[in-house]
Amino acid sequence: MHGPRRCARTETCQCSVLCVLTSRVSSAFPPCYHFIFSRAPTLTRVATSVYLSGRMLPQRSNRLLPLAAVVVSCVASQAIEPTDVMTEEFVSTRAPCGNNCPPWEPLGFPDEVVINDGDTVTMRMVEHYFDSYVATFYTRAYSVNGMPSSVPGPTFRVKKGAAFSVLLINELGANHPGPNPINSFRDCNTTNLHMHGFHDSPYRDTVLVAVEPSVSKSTPSRFTFIGNRTYNYQLPATHMPGTMWYHPHFHGSTAIQVGGGAAGVIIIEDSPEDVPEYVRNAKEMVLVLQNWYMTDPKIPIGLLNVSAASKDHLVLPHYKVTDNYGVQNVTGNQSDYWWTMNGQVIPTMTVTVGEPVRWRLASTSMDQALKIVTTNGHASGPCTFDLIAKDGVYLRDAPRRIPIIYLSPGSRADVLVTCKFPGTFKVESIGGRLAKPGDPCQAWLASIKAVPSPNPPVPMPKFKPGFPDYLADLQTLPPSVTTDDWSIFLAINQTLHFNINGKAYDNKPQKNISTGRVAQWEILQSNNRSNGGWDHPLHLHVWPYQITKLTGDTEALYYQVGDWHDTIQLGLDRATGERLQVRFQTSAFNGTAMLHCHILGHEDLGMMTQVFVHGEEKQGPIKSTQRVCTVQDGSIWVPC
Repeated sequence: MHGPRRCARTETCQCSVLCVLTSRVSSAFPPCYHFIFSRAPTLTRVATSVYLSGRMLPQRSNRLLPLAAVVVSCVASQAIEPTDVMTEEFVSTRAPCGNNCPPWEPLGFPDEVVINDGDTVTMRMVEHYFDSYVATFYTRAYSVNGMPSSVPGPTFRVKKGAAFSVLLINELGANHPGPNPINSFRDCNTTNLHMHGFHDSPYRDTVLVAVEPSVSKSTPSRFTFIGNRTYNYQLPATHMPGTMWYHPHFHGSTAIQVGGGAAGVIIIEDSPEDVPEYVRNAKEMVLVLQNWYMTDPKIPIGLLNVSAASKDHLVLPHYKVTDNYGVQNVTGNQSDYWWTMNGQVIPTMTVTVGEPVRWRLASTSMDQALKIVTTNGHASGPCTFDLIAKDGVYLRDAPRRIPIIYLSPGSRADVLVTCKFPGTFKVESIGGRLAKPGDPCQAWLASIKAVPSPNPPVPMPKFKPGFPDYLADLQTLPPSVTTDDWSIFLAINQTLHFNINGKAYDNKPQKNISTGRVAQWEILQSNNRSNGGWDHPLHLHVWPYQITKLTGDTEALYYQVGDWHDTIQLGLDRATGERLQVRFQTSAFNGTAMLHCHILGHEDLGMMTQVFVHGEEKQGPIKSTQRVCTVQDGSIWVPC
């Protein structure tokens, strides 16, 4: 499913030796030769020739010859200063296709890593060769616990209440020497780690640190780490189970790293009492949707634009269009936009008629939203969507039948998908936020092959999940509870000044609030939908927020008052009085949390601020009344 393993130039020669020992006989040298090729090209060409000759020989002893050649070449290469410019590329192994191709291959899923209490996960940020049906290029990706790097990264599974650590190792090359001012695309090889959706201390899930490459000449400090950093997490025992995701979040390199595929899903697993039997027994599919948003004709925030601006030596210098896959894009410039599901172009998933499948959807795109439907050429869709959770929080009254799944960048959805009859159907996005002609969000994402079943359809009665206190219902507050009010205005002005409330990011909090309060925010947009304004997906770290007022755009009932989100994007038209109000409690933790637009180019360029929660850590004033004590399958659950 993923591109071939490629050794970073900062790795040792052991990788090249291992590559020789494990590679198949082929007409081209194995991928790990790139490690020494850029350092000692002449010696490497000799080693390659000897390697190919030796691997063809039948006697086992003759295979020592290519191994010796690699070792000699490798040792000689150590005296040569590494370069940031590669001199060779892989050739795409994809079969040529052209327009109107059929679905490609069965849907694959990311590798899974089960994280137990007390575990340490090792994540290496490395250079990665990515090969899709549309283009090939080098990017940045995660290698986890010694597994090959992949796009997307492995899926983590962890239980509520677990304490675990992540050792993040930065094996990228040196950054461009600069200047690298704040609110610019910069330091593309500096990274860090964000657990998107975790309700954990912002001191543990901090993005205010820089993990620089091991070759960095910077001075280590409280906020600057050279080569690696260990993150220690402690999930509350009452954490809501759900679909989260992880990704880099260094201000200035977020767009190029996440937009290049460095991301993966985290599942906080359900306990038996959390959901009814039909949800527990449903087949799961982790679906990571990535928009390869390469160029933007208006604002230069596409991946190739960002690569050029940050003087990146990976993406832009090695980008090659291998096949203009017309079905994937309606813009006319087919190499500019395309979508992948789990790193694949239009894969095929197989389901059984009448049996719900739990889609755990995560939009890891740097830009562009999705409106997902299933189609078979008829007005009524062949498969039903029953929404049970959004952004890692269950609905208060689930499941909810919806006609369209709406995903903004950074958001997640858990949907029970049930196909009504046999056949092969399309999973398509019918457009993004504005749905204009030529919208790059109009895309064929995957195909579904629904096979017959002798069994009757699975009944899916309503259920009411339990909610911890930090997710207590805030729609109606007692008179004794006052709110801390704030209005948030996201904007891009005429000079492309990206800001929140008129201020670009300055590493200072715009909002201070004490612990144990109910925050009430009104979220505004920079322009009216009617005049072509931009809708910005707003993400808050640590604390999910509840919709308490919503007038106007509800995306066909996908958004409703009472729902919880950590990322939301709505096209509200202020000219007609449309409004969005949210509330949350500053429960459990103090510290600095980030608030930003999740169009990652906008965030890197300044549409971000800090929210500082101060005071003694304590719970909010509102306690949850919707709790589950016992499992009652087949009926609506009752609160304790």
